[in-house]
Amino acid sequence: MPPGLDPAGPGRDENPAGEPGEPVPAPDADDEDWLAWCEAAAEHGEPRDPDEEALVISNDSDLRFPVEQARQHVPIGVINPSRNYLAGDLRGTASTGAGRHWWARLTSGDLKAHQLPDPVGQYRRPAGW
Repeated sequence: MPPGLDPAGPGRDENPAGEPGEPVPAPDADDEDWLAWCEAAAEHGEPRDPDEEALVISNDSDLRFPVEQARQHVPIGVINPSRNYLAGDLRGTASTGAGRHWWARLTSGDLKAHQLPDPVGQYRRPAGW
């Protein structure tokens, strides 16, 4: 484990020594040291499951940087939940970085086709849904 990388995340008082390949738990997402911690964890070379990937359901171009960075480490699926074209900043190529990236659009038909039955146990859909 790199010196100064606390397996409990940044901002903690203790820094127990860990072994290479030992999982490093993530800190709280609102922690100021989040990016530095992520970089240190990436440099540590944590082994990844070959089937691991991430899914982003958004068409917000503000996610360009985190999506680009994540593509270097794991395959990323980007699902556009809007009727608009995919934001240019979320586009890429399937082979960038870790590779096996993909894109899709979520439609109203997708949502309608995947609703829970009514009722579910004691719960019913509100009238008009």
